[in-house]
Amino acid sequence: MNSEDVSIMNYVKNMYYLFKESDIVYPDRDLKEGALKLNKLNLYILETPGHTPGSICLKIDDILFTDDTLFKESIGRTDLGGDINLLVKSIHNKLFKLSMDMRVYPAHGEYTSIKNEIYNNPYVGINGIYPYKIE
Repeated sequence: MNSEDVSIMNYVKNMYYLFKESDIVYPDRDLKEGALKLNKLNLYILETPGHTPGSICLKIDDILFTDDTLFKESIGRTDLGGDINLLVKSIHNKLFKLSMDMRVYPAHGEYTSIKNEIYNNPYVGINGIYPYKIE
């Protein structure tokens, strides 16, 4: 987790009576963009603010875990402290710069690929609301 999201965690804790203090797990490490070795696993952290201020995606070889940043033919919500402009910028400038064959596994729903999202995502694809321009 990126420390930028601690304020959102506090907001959620204070707004929803269903959470007890013991339900909230705060980060013990601030995950910033760059390489991270976890045992024998080599990860690369991509900071992708937008869904939340501290959103990150994790890249392992040719697999990308996008959490709630990018979904199959959709994008993450921004109404709980996010920013649509940052989300679109993160997707265009970080995720869509990766290999077209990169497999994408979001937090919910079906897996996809960077290529599919560039060509078919109605929000950020080439014909989307916030169109991606292929360079």
